[in-house]
Amino acid sequence: MNFSSTPSWLNDKIVAGHSLFRSFLVSHNNGFIAMPGGLTRTNTGDNSIIISNQRGGISKDTWVLSADEEQEKPVMLQLNTDSVPKKVFKRSLPSHTAENLFWVGRYTERVIYNARLQRTVMQYILQSNKNISSAGGSGMILLQALTRCTYSYPGFLGTDHPDTLVEKFNNPWPELTDVLYTEKRSGSLGQNISQLIHAVYSTRNFWSTDTWRVLRKMEDDWNKAKDDKHTDHLKIIGTIDTLNTSMFAFLGMNRESVRREQGWNIMDMGRKIEQSLFLITLIQSIFQKRQEEQEEHELLESIMIASQSLITYRYTYRDHLQLPQALELLMLDVNYPKSLAYLVKKIKRYVALLPGETKDVPLGHTQRYIHEADLLLKLANIIELSKHDPLSGEYSVLHQFLNKLYLLIAETATLISKTYFKHNQIQKQLFTTNLL
Repeated sequence: MNFSSTPSWLNDKIVAGHSLFRSFLVSHNNGFIAMPGGLTRTNTGDNSIIISNQRGGISKDTWVLSADEEQEKPVMLQLNTDSVPKKVFKRSLPSHTAENLFWVGRYTERVIYNARLQRTVMQYILQSNKNISSAGGSGMILLQALTRCTYSYPGFLGTDHPDTLVEKFNNPWPELTDVLYTEKRSGSLGQNISQLIHAVYSTRNFWSTDTWRVLRKMEDDWNKAKDDKHTDHLKIIGTIDTLNTSMFAFLGMNRESVRREQGWNIMDMGRKIEQSLFLITLIQSIFQKRQEEQEEHELLESIMIASQSLITYRYTYRDHLQLPQALELLMLDVNYPKSLAYLVKKIKRYVALLPGETKDVPLGHTQRYIHEADLLLKLANIIELSKHDPLSGEYSVLHQFLNKLYLLIAETATLISKTYFKHNQIQKQLFTTNLL
């Protein structure tokens, strides 16, 4: 018994050949509907029932036309014209997405503060005529603060040979360029940018079209600067300025387009945590010991420039720079968005909005640490914090205060990660079976 054949057009003539028709079903309500077409594969006219493209078979789309007249219905999206607005359902944020958004916020601030501090140090070196290798000089303190704040050890601290370390201080530009561009170096600006881009792409559905345009422009500009590896100091600073402009465009687009829901809270909380930790490290690194009046003023001005607070200080106090007023602005001013008091207050608010954190129950571990940090700032005495030891010259009270504050905020971040960024996938059975 032979299988039936179908007519096929081959070599300008009609021949009989075996054909294979593959159709598809679409699920509809409780049943299926056959699609009005499929794929037909036919052989080359021989008697073989094995039909394969490798053996010369031909594949063509096939449509099944009905003899009855039916109204054609185009396949298109039917818009809902109901006048009743649809209810917006709140969806829980997956832990992977929440963690990536948290680190988008943290890496955003790392890039911004890292770039600002590097620019401040570079501008100081260009404008200063002092020997940076002089013991206790403000230039040396700023370079060491850069290493501590960016965690780019050994840097200007390390265990290098004394002569090598002196050489770094006498000519800091090779080290500064390495900390700027080398992506594989821990703590470098290049590594932070790479980590930021990775976290952003992991949450790609969260960003608007204009936000992507800003990000791609930033990525292209940075890659070009990294490939060129400018040695001209002013061009290096210009690269940092361009990067900062793109970062603030990225933040501005987020503020204008992102819904104020869980995703925004997680991301902004990450930003505030990173800002707090960086500012604490910066203050600790620069104000270790009392310096000469001129050098103390230079350090104070540098920290205000790096934190973008110099203009605000002048407008607020209408006075020359003094340590008590500067610390009050950077640490205790609840109306200043860059102060520790403001940042901790925002973190406290975001922590309270996390799932499982309510006002009706005793404080959980996550809330307890940030509440303690908030209370610590409220009870701080700025006069006591500004005093230095008359014998050693160290700002011991300030350092003890900042050490405790740093640990409380860092522990809050750790607990958030341990509590809310668990990626245990709950398995769901797709079908049931009856086992005897």
